[in-house]
Amino acid sequence: MQQRRTKLIGISIIGLILLNFPIAGLFSRNYTLWGIPGLYAAFFLVWLGLIFLIKHYADPARKRTARPSKPPAAP
Repeated sequence: MQQRRTKLIGISIIGLILLNFPIAGLFSRNYTLWGIPGLYAAFFLVWLGLIFLIKHYADPARKRTARPSKPPAAP
């Protein structure tokens, strides 16, 4: 539990760093990615990555898969 909480806090801090000015300023140039301005594309991709990382570490179904399954019932 404590390890998962530490990872989620770390992901949040990384997200704050990536979405703040010094790093976001790197993407504020005049270029596009599939017709989307670079800054918006960078924000969207970072946001999407953070969602997937948080889901991976906070998913309660992930804990359930670690339990051994019951053997099949005999006919």
